Amino acid sequence: MERLKLSKIKANGKNPRLIKDENFDKLVKSLLVFPRMLELRPIVIDNENVVLGGNMRLRALKRIAKLSTEEITKIVKTDQRLHDEEIAAIVDYWNTWKRAKDAPAVKADDLT
Repeated sequence: MERLKLSKIKANGKNPRLIKDENFDKLVKSLLVFPRMLELRPIVIDNENVVLGGNMRLRALKRIAKLSTEEITKIVKTDQRLHDEEIAAIVDYWNTWKRAKDAPAVKADDLT
Protein backbone atom coordinates (compact mmCIF):
# COMPACT_ATOMS: atom_id res chain seq x y z
CA MET A 1 0.00 0.00 0.00
CA GLU A 2 1.15 3.52 -0.76
CA ARG A 3 -0.27 6.98 -0.31
CA LEU A 4 -0.98 8.95 -3.47
CA LYS A 5 -2.08 12.53 -3.92
CA LEU A 6 -5.71 12.71 -5.01
CA SER A 7 -4.58 14.62 -8.09
CA LYS A 8 -2.55 11.57 -9.22
CA ILE A 9 -5.47 9.13 -8.90
CA LYS A 10 -7.74 8.99 -11.95
CA ALA A 11 -11.42 8.21 -11.64
CA ASN A 12 -12.52 5.31 -13.81
CA GLY A 13 -14.93 6.67 -16.41
CA LYS A 14 -16.09 3.14 -17.21
CA ASN A 15 -17.30 2.51 -13.67
CA PRO A 16 -21.09 2.12 -13.80
CA ARG A 17 -21.56 2.69 -10.06
CA LEU A 18 -22.73 6.11 -8.96
CA ILE A 19 -23.90 7.29 -5.58
CA LYS A 20 -26.18 10.31 -5.65
CA ASP A 21 -27.25 12.97 -3.20
CA GLU A 22 -28.21 11.58 0.21
CA ASN A 23 -26.22 8.35 -0.11
CA PHE A 24 -23.14 10.25 -1.27
CA ASP A 25 -23.50 12.61 1.69
CA LYS A 26 -23.64 9.54 3.95
CA LEU A 27 -20.39 8.27 2.44
CA VAL A 28 -18.71 11.66 3.01
CA LYS A 29 -19.90 11.65 6.63
CA SER A 30 -18.78 8.06 7.11
CA LEU A 31 -15.26 8.88 5.90
CA LEU A 32 -15.16 12.04 8.00
CA VAL A 33 -16.21 10.24 11.18
CA PHE A 34 -14.10 7.10 10.59
CA PRO A 35 -11.07 7.99 8.45
CA ARG A 36 -9.27 4.79 9.47
CA MET A 37 -11.64 2.93 7.15
CA LEU A 38 -9.59 4.29 4.24
CA GLU A 39 -6.60 2.34 5.53
CA LEU A 40 -8.72 -0.80 5.91
CA ARG A 41 -10.26 -0.40 2.42
CA PRO A 42 -7.71 1.46 0.29
CA ILE A 43 -8.43 2.60 -3.22
CA VAL A 44 -7.42 -0.06 -5.76
CA ILE A 45 -5.65 1.30 -8.85
CA ASP A 46 -4.03 -0.06 -12.00
CA ASN A 47 -0.55 0.77 -13.33
CA GLU A 48 -1.80 4.09 -14.69
CA ASN A 49 -3.41 5.06 -11.35
CA VAL A 50 -6.92 4.54 -12.74
CA VAL A 51 -9.33 3.43 -10.02
CA LEU A 52 -10.44 -0.19 -10.18
CA GLY A 53 -12.16 -0.08 -6.79
CA GLY A 54 -13.06 3.00 -4.77
CA ASN A 55 -14.32 5.55 -7.30
CA MET A 56 -16.92 6.88 -4.89
CA ARG A 57 -14.43 7.06 -2.01
CA LEU A 58 -12.13 9.08 -4.27
CA ARG A 59 -15.00 11.39 -5.15
CA ALA A 60 -15.90 11.72 -1.45
CA LEU A 61 -12.29 12.58 -0.56
CA LYS A 62 -12.28 15.26 -3.25
CA ARG A 63 -15.44 16.70 -1.68
CA ILE A 64 -13.85 16.61 1.79
CA ALA A 65 -10.82 18.45 0.42
CA LYS A 66 -13.11 21.36 -0.47
CA LEU A 67 -14.91 21.53 2.89
CA SER A 68 -14.06 24.26 5.36
CA THR A 69 -13.23 23.48 8.98
CA GLU A 70 -16.68 24.73 9.94
CA GLU A 71 -18.38 22.45 7.42
CA ILE A 72 -16.39 19.44 8.59
CA THR A 73 -17.23 20.22 12.22
CA LYS A 74 -20.93 20.58 11.41
CA ILE A 75 -21.05 17.21 9.63
CA VAL A 76 -19.06 15.36 12.29
CA LYS A 77 -21.22 16.80 15.08
CA THR A 78 -24.27 15.09 13.58
CA ASP A 79 -22.84 11.76 14.79
CA GLN A 80 -24.43 11.47 18.23
CA ARG A 81 -21.91 8.84 19.38
CA LEU A 82 -19.01 11.30 19.45
CA HIS A 83 -17.83 13.36 22.42
CA ASP A 84 -16.44 16.88 22.06
CA GLU A 85 -12.84 15.64 22.36
CA GLU A 86 -13.40 13.07 19.61
CA ILE A 87 -14.97 15.68 17.36
CA ALA A 88 -12.01 17.99 17.89
CA ALA A 89 -9.55 15.16 17.13
CA ILE A 90 -11.39 14.25 13.94
CA VAL A 91 -11.50 17.86 12.76
CA ASP A 92 -7.77 18.20 13.51
CA TYR A 93 -7.09 14.99 11.54
CA TRP A 94 -8.87 16.33 8.45
CA ASN A 95 -7.27 19.78 8.71
CA THR A 96 -3.86 18.07 8.75
CA TRP A 97 -4.91 15.75 5.90
CA LYS A 98 -5.86 18.73 3.74
CA ARG A 99 -2.19 19.68 3.49
CA ALA A 100 -1.37 16.36 1.80
CA LYS A 101 -4.72 15.53 0.17
CA ASP A 102 -3.73 11.92 -0.33
CA ALA A 103 -5.30 8.50 -0.07
CA PRO A 104 -4.10 4.99 0.64
CA ALA A 105 -3.91 3.05 -2.60
CA VAL A 106 -3.02 -0.47 -3.63
CA LYS A 107 -1.76 -1.25 -7.12
CA ALA A 108 -3.36 -4.26 -8.70
CA ASP A 109 -1.44 -4.43 -11.95
CA ASP A 110 -2.89 -7.85 -12.74
CA LEU A 111 -6.48 -6.52 -12.80
CA THR A 112 -8.32 -4.50 -15.42
